[in-house]
Amino acid sequence: MASEEDVEIDLEVGQNRITIIHKEEGKKDRTYTIIVRRKDMDSPEVWLDPNYTFNTSIVVIFKGRLASNTVKTFNGYEIELLSRAGNSFERTAVNPVDGSFEIVLSDVDIWDKLIGFKYRIYQNGVPLPEDEDGNILNPR
Repeated sequence: MASEEDVEIDLEVGQNRITIIHKEEGKKDRTYTIIVRRKDMDSPEVWLDPNYTFNTSIVVIFKGRLASNTVKTFNGYEIELLSRAGNSFERTAVNPVDGSFEIVLSDVDIWDKLIGFKYRIYQNGVPLPEDEDGNILNPR
């Protein structure tokens, strides 16, 4: 598939491993593996919109938008950014109307940048189950 194409992937309930191979002429192929955990339909479906951005060149900027087919307003939702090692950096409220959020960090240890980041979604102060390894963001 080309970089501008959309691909729909059927997910089983539980963990799903998705492998992406980035090919660029004259360069070594890069392989990325994403683990996506699909919950039962009884739970509220909330996920990061695929248009989030993550930039660690000078500061860490974790910016995105929650999306859902079942949740109409994001009142009481928060996002927490953690290192993959479990260090909590910041927790911020989500815009209740459109689900957008932004966390900007200027004092992040180089090891945390190398290890990678993950996020946790909260609803009314209670973490949703999406805080497992399937949500790891790795800016490498």
